[in-house]
Amino acid sequence: MKSICKFCLFLIFLISYSAYSQSEYISFFELPQSSQLKSLQTNTKKTLVELPFFDDFAKNSYVLSSDYWADSYGLVNNSFGKNTITIGVLSLDGLDNKGKLYSNLSSIPSVADIVTSQPINLKSYKKYYKSDKLYIKNNGFQLLTNDYYVYQSCNNTFESVSKGFLFAAGDTIYHKVVNDYIPVIDSIFDENFQYILGTYTFEQQWYNYTIQDSIALSFYYQSGGNADKPESTDSLVLEFYTPFQREGIFINEITTNWIEIYNATDTVISLYNWFIVTDTITKCINQNVLEKCKIKNTKFIAPYSHAIIFAKDVGITKFTHSLCMLYNPDTVMVDSIELNEKITDDFSYARIPDGNIQWSYSVEQTPEYPNSAWNRIWATSNDTKDFFSSVFIPIASPPRRPRA
Repeated sequence: MKSICKFCLFLIFLISYSAYSQSEYISFFELPQSSQLKSLQTNTKKTLVELPFFDDFAKNSYVLSSDYWADSYGLVNNSFGKNTITIGVLSLDGLDNKGKLYSNLSSIPSVADIVTSQPINLKSYKKYYKSDKLYIKNNGFQLLTNDYYVYQSCNNTFESVSKGFLFAAGDTIYHKVVNDYIPVIDSIFDENFQYILGTYTFEQQWYNYTIQDSIALSFYYQSGGNADKPESTDSLVLEFYTPFQREGIFINEITTNWIEIYNATDTVISLYNWFIVTDTITKCINQNVLEKCKIKNTKFIAPYSHAIIFAKDVGITKFTHSLCMLYNPDTVMVDSIELNEKITDDFSYARIPDGNIQWSYSVEQTPEYPNSAWNRIWATSNDTKDFFSSVFIPIASPPRRPRA
């Protein structure tokens, strides 16, 4: 999803469920197609954000939390909102994150402040249970009491299950015997005496979301507040990102100086010791140049994110033609572009949208940034209401792009 603000507006995001499917559909906030805003670095978050996703901006910081947000152009504060619902708000206006006016602003409407979420898991979820309502089977069902504990890594302590912590399959319950904490290897049951799958084997269990789960994005916004009200031409826009329906690792864009690799999986991928070659790998081996084609710098790509590999990093002065192959460390080809069309500094060849099986000529280079795949979901303009308005948007299955 992407929220683009062209005027001063204050948001409270109460996002219970919104994001992307790991294998079928991606929806997350992203930067607009605007050259001066392409400084977003590769997403460094190592895991997908799980639902529920909630942020009311009530934090002692002026910037967004990188745990949830991929950029920080808006200003987190507790001053500009009027009669706020919670303490914090996120202000979106015509100033960048350094307090300077965006250079592209003029009498013609253009993109200013934005807010972009980290990738969020919308495909599957874990079931959680209250730790004070867990049972083991011992001559009937026995409620776990004060002699049973869960480990809290945040403060390196064992806490009694009676405090009602969240528990999921794969977590460990400990039985305290004298001064020792011994893992419980019995099956764990919920308050309805139903076996919690995976507790005996300590395996995490994942379940797929269904339409009955009523996944939705909700947020509050206010125009102006204690600052200037928006002009008649200003607007707030919400967009969902929808790439081609494809999984795996693939070459996503190629220019004279770099190629872009896209990780369309739900795990972090390391490109260390992978190869990028512009000829057959057999010829590279015979000419004893394969080692020069190896990616030697440790390069991690977070789930559903991009990484740039420069030509000089794989022993090439520049890419002159759209002919390139990506091999894993076992020299197995993972992906390739074989158009063999000439490239100049003025354009690139790209999969539009990300992952498309077809390659397109593009006059705009988008390093570490999605190739155009945005769908406008909601917008408001000429809004001068002085109170917070509520927006509730159910997340339904989008029109599917073909699977590669």
